[in-house]
Amino acid sequence: SADGLPLIGPTAQPGVYLAAGHGMWGVTQGPITGKLLAQAIDSGELPSELRPFDPLRSMQRPHVPMMAKWPRLGLKP
Repeated sequence: SADGLPLIGPTAQPGVYLAAGHGMWGVTQGPITGKLLAQAIDSGELPSELRPFDPLRSMQRPHVPMMAKWPRLGLKP
């Protein structure tokens, strides 16, 4: 993620949840992430412990096209 924090929780696509970005800590943080995300899916409410990791937190920033970040890729927007 842009800020280095994991992405955990519901996405903009209904029914799609994300639990990613743990880096090398995935093995140790994965079980608690899974438990909290399962609670969120089951209850329909995001636990307060997961709010800082909301996958949509970065959507508040202006979008930077991929070409602006990596112009050498030769991709067309």
